[in-house]
Amino acid sequence: MGAGHWSLTARFNDAAGLAERSAVTYRGILVGSVRSIEVTPEAVVAELEINQADLRLPLPVTATVGSASLLGGSARVALVSSGTPL
Repeated sequence: MGAGHWSLTARFNDAAGLAERSAVTYRGILVGSVRSIEVTPEAVVAELEINQADLRLPLPVTATVGSASLLGGSARVALVSSGTPL
């Protein structure tokens, strides 16, 4: 049996409002959370934990930081795939 989750690393030029435990979504559905954030001279590096072990993302995949709602609030990471659906 495999793990029930997997991790990936995302790099952002601007990650305003992003914090540990911020939501990670794919097509508007909650699929994980931000595990850790590290600020480097080149970028903000976030380790994302995806809770759905069977989630398949067609490559390439980009991650963007945005507001969790139209009214503001905490930030979230949205995964966007521009590849051919699997």
